[in-house]
Amino acid sequence: MKIFFHNLGEMAHKTILEDIAAVKKAAGRHSINLPEIGVKIVSVSNPGIPFDIPSHCLTKSSNISVSSFSDFCRREKEKQSFQIIKDERYFWVIGGDEIGAIYGFDELLRATTGVIWAGPRDEDIIFGKSFEIDDGLNMPYIPLRARYASWYDMSKYLRWMRRNRWNMWVRSWAYFMNQSEQDRKESLKLADNNFLLVSLTEHSMHYFLQEDEFEKRPQWFGMRNGKRLKTDFVVIPDCPHLHAKLPVQPCYSNTELVEYLTDKMAQCIRKFPLVNIWGIWPHDGVNNWCMCENCIKKTPYEHMYNIAMRLLEKVPSHIFIELLSYSNLLNVPWKELPFSKRTFTLFCTYLRQYKQRIYDDGFSSLELGTRYPLPDRINPVDDREYGILFEKWLKVWKKCGSVPGIFEYGPQHYDETRRCDAARYLYHPNPEIRNDEIKWYAKKGVEVFYLCSIYSSWPDGFHQWVLADGLWNPVNNIRDLEKHFYTALAKKNGLVLSKFLKKLHHKLLYENKSIDKELKELQNLLKKIDDKEIVKKYEIWIEFVRLVHKSRQAELSGNFEQGITLEKEIQKLCQENEEFLENFVSLNNVIKTSQIAEQRFKEWKQGKMSTSYTM
Repeated sequence: MKIFFHNLGEMAHKTILEDIAAVKKAAGRHSINLPEIGVKIVSVSNPGIPFDIPSHCLTKSSNISVSSFSDFCRREKEKQSFQIIKDERYFWVIGGDEIGAIYGFDELLRATTGVIWAGPRDEDIIFGKSFEIDDGLNMPYIPLRARYASWYDMSKYLRWMRRNRWNMWVRSWAYFMNQSEQDRKESLKLADNNFLLVSLTEHSMHYFLQEDEFEKRPQWFGMRNGKRLKTDFVVIPDCPHLHAKLPVQPCYSNTELVEYLTDKMAQCIRKFPLVNIWGIWPHDGVNNWCMCENCIKKTPYEHMYNIAMRLLEKVPSHIFIELLSYSNLLNVPWKELPFSKRTFTLFCTYLRQYKQRIYDDGFSSLELGTRYPLPDRINPVDDREYGILFEKWLKVWKKCGSVPGIFEYGPQHYDETRRCDAARYLYHPNPEIRNDEIKWYAKKGVEVFYLCSIYSSWPDGFHQWVLADGLWNPVNNIRDLEKHFYTALAKKNGLVLSKFLKKLHHKLLYENKSIDKELKELQNLLKKIDDKEIVKKYEIWIEFVRLVHKSRQAELSGNFEQGITLEKEIQKLCQENEEFLENFVSLNNVIKTSQIAEQRFKEWKQGKMSTSYTM
């Protein structure tokens, strides 16, 4: 593959050369012959466009800043778009901006070589079949596709994000501001080198209102049972085993506090003019809101929205504010909100089981997000509750101008309701459900998708890869993608591997029965796969799943002592294989979840309520 022309900057050109080198090296390992093709690469937003560029559909993106989040998303779509056109001698890769040209070039690599960026390391690259290039305009369904970063080598992780067209890195505001100036510069540079936007967000209220302010201004802190408090015990209706203390939300109806918070936030924002998106999230938790007479006149979302409106008056017009809708924030506002074009709201589908699409028919009794100021549940009994709530929220956002976003959760979260333990198995939600929902979300005006998840390609990277692919352009048939990925991963055994994994996943989610048969099928199949690393990944995962499933059965039968023993075995298994597994999963999170489960077993055995909370 030879580049005959480009008008890219140094970093974009270097990025493309690195991708070519990685593919060539991986092709050598896999004994694959790469096609010899000539390429010309053009960003229509850069100077130096050649006179012989073929007719195309790309739009040059303006450099003038916008003050509407919808316009910001539209511009991002234009920048990321690309078209691949073949003439007599060359493949022309034409992008709306440099990132579009990079995406287009990597699409050309995918089509002509079958490359799959299956993990952060170049050693994870696999090759499927080549396919025909679509010469039409290629544009993302969801313009902002964001992930948290959770891997030991951030440069490789962010590169993997870019290669799979994730284009925004979510950072904790509090963590970022507490870093050294040098560390902040390096992380922003790392994002820039991978053409990633940065969102500074997360539960960072403790950074702006620190505990030592309590002695000076107790009236700024939340009231519970007539007292101003920093923390308090909360009631969680669907978690009767919990008696946990949480940070009490500040008294957001206090105008002095709102001025103080927004002044501090504005000071931080002014330090980083290239960061457009800043989140206003409360303390994490549920049912921990101030219960003073003034606060309970408004829903929690109204309080956070009012802070956003005041903050927007203090920062430049190109700054956009991210709001959150989860837990008590799912309660639909009681009053009409002021209009603004500078916010978006992430609707959080927390700890779903993915048994139904949220818009499927057949469920009408809504309880989630309806009880405030009384205690709310933390997640639904049925996924379709989220669909009912989402439709209600769409009407609110349309009136106030907030753009809808989706905030989903991946593997390795402990479900405190104990209705399901599927997230612990590390295998992600049904990709067909997610794929269909992405298409539905896009039609409903969703412009942003955040994945709150550890990185995991354990036992394989299919679900990570297929989600990224779907956010760019959801397909009509997921089975084609399964065939493409698993044939690349395990050659002639790939389709059977995919079939066995789906059978196991279905049984774990829908049936409370033995999984010995399904695990045995997988173990026998591994004997036919030649790649030793792939086999080892699966073998450890099979043992992990066996132990986690037994732990779940011990919980359901009330055998808490056995549960404690099993969780210790799980932790030992992870620790013994740490050096190997850290290449494929954020293992500390896996171990931490097991430690939480062990703690719960000990508390249940002693007949105690838990005082810790792991939402």
